[in-house]
Amino acid sequence: MVFKKNNKISSINQRKSTNRSVPGSFGRLQYLQNLVNEYQQTEITEHKEQILANLANFCYDSRNGPQLRQLRVIDLFFDCILEPSSAWFKAGKFNYIYIYI
Repeated sequence: MVFKKNNKISSINQRKSTNRSVPGSFGRLQYLQNLVNEYQQTEITEHKEQILANLANFCYDSRNGPQLRQLRVIDLFFDCILEPSSAWFKAGKFNYIYIYI
């Protein structure tokens, strides 16, 4: 049995992958900086939790580690560990570990 590759699906996947910032790129660093700035400026708890979750997602890819360290994202997670309220404590605790793995 022979499987043919669907060109339409291939071109969509190729387009998706080219639109993303490569870990370690300036675009990725700028995006992370914008998230950190937004986290520091917002007063709404739910927004802070969402931003923290977005930053946490970047911790799973070790290639993002240098940018996360440069932006001192670890300090945001560390602050969450010191203030055990709502979901921040759990998210901060586990993401602190991922940045340094």
